[in-house]
Amino acid sequence: MRETPNNRANKLSATEIGFSYHTGVRDARGLMTDLEFIDVDPSFARLVGVERDRIVGCRARAILPQPFQAAPDWLTAFANEESDRRFRSSWIEVPGEGGTFLILTCRGAPDRTDHFFSFLFKAADEKSLLYTLEKREERWRYALEGGEVGVWDVNDETGEAYYSPIWKSMLGYEDHEIGNRNEDWESRIHPEDRESVFLEIREERAQRSPISKHEHRLRCKDGSYKWILSLGKSIERAPDGRSLRSVGVHIDIGERKRIEESLKQREQELRVILETTKDGFYTTDKNGQFLSANEAFLHMVGYTLKELLALRFADLSAFQTEEEINARNQRIETNGFEVFETRLRLKNKKSAFFEISASFLTHSQKIICFCRDTTERHTMEEQLRLAKQQAEEANQAKTRFLSTMSHELRNPLNSILGFTELLFDSSLTQEQRKFTQYISSSSRLLLDIIGEVLDISKIEAGKMDLAPLPNDLRKVCAEIVQLNLLRAKEKGIELRMKFDERLPESMVFDALRLRQVLMNLIGNAVKFTSVGGVSLRVALKDPKRQDGKQFVQFEIEDSGIGMTEEARRRVFSEYEQADSTISRQYGGTGLGLSISKRILNLMEASLQVKSIPGVGSVFSFAIPLIIPEDRPKKEADAKASKKPTFESDLKKKIHVLLVEDEPVNLFLAKKLLEKVSPDIGIDQATNGEEALENFLRAQPDIIFMDIHLPILDGYQTTAKIRHFEETIGGRVPIIGVTAITGKQQIEECYSSGMDDVLLKPLSAVAFEEVLRKWIHP
Repeated sequence: MRETPNNRANKLSATEIGFSYHTGVRDARGLMTDLEFIDVDPSFARLVGVERDRIVGCRARAILPQPFQAAPDWLTAFANEESDRRFRSSWIEVPGEGGTFLILTCRGAPDRTDHFFSFLFKAADEKSLLYTLEKREERWRYALEGGEVGVWDVNDETGEAYYSPIWKSMLGYEDHEIGNRNEDWESRIHPEDRESVFLEIREERAQRSPISKHEHRLRCKDGSYKWILSLGKSIERAPDGRSLRSVGVHIDIGERKRIEESLKQREQELRVILETTKDGFYTTDKNGQFLSANEAFLHMVGYTLKELLALRFADLSAFQTEEEINARNQRIETNGFEVFETRLRLKNKKSAFFEISASFLTHSQKIICFCRDTTERHTMEEQLRLAKQQAEEANQAKTRFLSTMSHELRNPLNSILGFTELLFDSSLTQEQRKFTQYISSSSRLLLDIIGEVLDISKIEAGKMDLAPLPNDLRKVCAEIVQLNLLRAKEKGIELRMKFDERLPESMVFDALRLRQVLMNLIGNAVKFTSVGGVSLRVALKDPKRQDGKQFVQFEIEDSGIGMTEEARRRVFSEYEQADSTISRQYGGTGLGLSISKRILNLMEASLQVKSIPGVGSVFSFAIPLIIPEDRPKKEADAKASKKPTFESDLKKKIHVLLVEDEPVNLFLAKKLLEKVSPDIGIDQATNGEEALENFLRAQPDIIFMDIHLPILDGYQTTAKIRHFEETIGGRVPIIGVTAITGKQQIEECYSSGMDDVLLKPLSAVAFEEVLRKWIHP
């Protein structure tokens, strides 16, 4: 460190000391009742707050202000004691900002028992050494009587001296082992200290210093040296100013010196640590003025120490206001500690980020700070933020691309599959029917492949979400088995389903995604099985959990080609199949199992597989499903029982508004609706404005609304229709028609006011289901 902090020696030096010489005043009984000042030094006068000329020659009780009036009481009591005690001490507390004082009084020589001299100490602060070590009177008395303070009284003319027994015992001597000459003290001063000691004494004798005060080493009886604090004062002088008599005390400061040495050593160690550490270190006052800094911090900011000490923290912190900095400093002072990050401007005009740990030192009113340069970390964080932003933008672009691709691919497939369906209802030769079947199968295979590619992209982008609703689990499973039954029969294998009768009819789950998983697993089982069969087993696995969910176990077992251990490890990887020859023999993208596994993970399930080559495979998973309350289910059943069938229950002609901008899709949708109900009435619109006009004019029973429309899109058109309905009354069912399967687009359909969504490719069956759901007799 460049700054040397105040140590205990400095504090002792800062302690103010006054001296007074007085004699006792006795009454008729011979008892001492007051003290008369013979002489005082300027420091004593200043400490008690009375001019020196007024004190000299005056009695203590008459001149000393409160609270110093207590001193004559205990001093006269001390003088009247019949004891050999030569000294006494007492503490005086002056209220308010007055401070703390210590009075140390010594009797005169044996031939002058009515004479006293006193030292008045004022502690520089509560941390000063004398005050800290000996605040209480009892401890001072112990120190004085226990061998820590010795008294001396020297005749400066003859060299005769009086050394108290404690003065002598302090050096290890008995009372009779040291003579009563000034030389007995001088000869024991350490050679290295003699010059400074005699200089201090000469200054006091010449009246250039009010008191002689010096620290020096005295040789003890055993040859060792002891540190002594000597306080002395000339109390008698000749007319020419020569000192005739001096008195004083010796205080053992050995322990204090050991403390100082320990502190000095620790300070040195701390200085080495602070100068060699790579972390920056600096101190400021409460206002942010720099007081010190180590080399590491100077290197960080680029300033020399001299330059830095002329600055305040605010000068470097160009990215914070003065008010913000002051508020933080106030928090540090209040709480004692704070860690914060800030950006500082360096000498080279560049800036850097710093993490700073700041602490407040109450006694010195300083803020000490350790800091490290975190610019590199901030740069990395910024790079990560930009990379994340770019990744999110890429994901958004990917999502938009997927939406576009879904729309662009499903739209032509919608036409191919739709018109193929209509062709089956026309007059076809057997060969033409066969060709049409090939077109339909190939188109549906292409649709499955597109779906798988889009699904895996959604999963990778984190865009796939579940939409759990009450559904009939048995019906969903039976539909999947039915869809694969024809292919199983063509291959001459069995396809069976075993459903646990304990399972309720209605459970809450995402039927679309569960169908996708079961279709993939059962489809694969049928594809890879040539002999034997495939079975689907659905069973209640565990009791109901605390969250109300119940595990349902699904097992798909086949007697197909099976897999090796290596194939089982690879089978769930994207774009991988168990064997490279499989894709050539059986076809497929290798995405189905990976997608199924990811979907099941979203359902809190794990897809497991057991397989033996040449024997077969068992795929299994257990899904926690929610059983809805009975009442909503019964209400739904009652509502469903009232829905009409087109053959008998529908009593009126259905009037449909069909909104579609693509002529081919519009023509196809019209034909599919006519297939469902030949008597159906259809109004058409190719943009949002036409749709609004036809709605107001024709008042349809139901609207099929394409999402991508010119002028007003499907969302905007639906919102306007709902607004009109607020005025004219009623609510017509609006069904969104889209080739985009993303959750965001579906939710936007509902939030715009649509009642349901119909996904492309369209079919007569899909239209029929929607009409049955939303048109009532």
